[in-house]
This record gives sequence, C-alpha cells and structure tokens, in this order.
Amino acid sequence: MFELFAQVQRNRPANGPPPGANEAVLAGVLGFYCVFFLFAIAAFVCQIVLYMRMSQTLQAISKRNRKTEPGLVWLNLIPGVALVWLILCVLWIADSLKAEYEDRDLPGDGDFGRTMGIVYYALTLFCFPVGIVVLFMYRSKLGQYLEELKRSGRASRRRRDEDPYDDEPEDR
Repeated sequence: MFELFAQVQRNRPANGPPPGANEAVLAGVLGFYCVFFLFAIAAFVCQIVLYMRMSQTLQAISKRNRKTEPGLVWLNLIPGVALVWLILCVLWIADSLKAEYEDRDLPGDGDFGRTMGIVYYALTLFCFPVGIVVLFMYRSKLGQYLEELKRSGRASRRRRDEDPYDDEPEDR
C-alpha cells in the first residue's frame, strides 16, 4: 500500500545520483577544461605576437636611443618575471621611441604608447578579456610607430660617427 503513494524506483540506490548523472557532470567538466585550454593557447599566441612587435619596434630604433635591447623583451615569457618586466618594457619602449623621434626630427604624439601600454598591463592583471582587446590596440599603436620609423629611414640630426659626449670640436 505504501508503494502506491511513495514514488520508489527499484533499480536506483536510495541515496545516489540518478543513472547517467556522473557521465553528464564529467562531460561538462571536460568541456570546460577544453574551452579553457583553447582560450589559454589563444592568449599565449596573442602575447607572442605582441612581444614580436615590441622587439621589432626596438630593432627599428638606433642603438644609441634604445633603453633596452630587443631580445630582452622575450623575458616576459618567464612566469612571474613578466609581472615586473612587462611594465618596464612598455616604459623603455616609450622612452626609446621618444628619443628616436627627437633624433630624427619626427613629430610624435608625445605619449609614444606609454598610456596604452600601462592600461594594457593593468587590464591584463585585473580584467584579462578586456586586456586582450587593449593588447591589440597597443600592438597596433606600436605598428604605427614602426611604420613611421621605416618610412623616415635612418637619417638623424647627428652624424653616425659623431660622439654625443664630445665637447671639443677639434677632436672630431
């Protein structure tokens, strides 16, 4: 008589999940990890593309105007190091671009990507998806500077063999 009012399933344990529930949970977790892994790979590729552009921009700057070497940008790939090194690279690239633009007598915007780079750095730390969008904006900004440097050639106010620290004209 009690079976009439109680909904009893004879094939199911009294306190366990319904049949097939474990497989559904496992499929959901596996799907989540697959999407996360693909997103991580895409973010890593975006970082590589940005570091390539940063390195190319530094290579276009004459050695006397560089605040760092192009190869040192790749230290950002070391986990933990990038927390400090990335902001330093952004600042060094902006200072190097400023010095190069002054040296070539090119008009610049005065910022040379400094603000966009700092915003990118902050958003990468605190809001990663928006940081990826700003990453492309910063990369585009560096690309504009790179193209302008390529178009202007290597001409500068100073001669290549001139020593900027030489105060004596007869020593030249």
